[in-house]
Amino acid sequence: MTPDNAFEPATVTIGVGERVGWINDSEWGHTVTAYEDGIPDEAAFFTTGEYDTERAARDAWPDGDLEVGETYEHTFEVAGEYDYFCVPHEDEMVGTVIVKDE
Repeated sequence: MTPDNAFEPATVTIGVGERVGWINDSEWGHTVTAYEDGIPDEAAFFTTGEYDTERAARDAWPDGDLEVGETYEHTFEVAGEYDYFCVPHEDEMVGTVIVKDE
């Protein structure tokens, strides 16, 4: 997460079972929140704050944010594309994790 409201890199490719970490290097809180319709059907939903649904994560804001300097990690167990966003900055702050079955 960068000071100009971006995930960097915006797209990352990993293998099944690998973990991705996000570090908040900006000056304010952000979230890492999966789009429920943007992840594989068999995949686990993920978000900072550990909410069970996208709606719950949106409704909880600003609770569940990643504060400045904090890190959030998620392990991806199912191959496919995972689209995610930051709740308060969704218009500009989106990303994709591509998980390949190697």
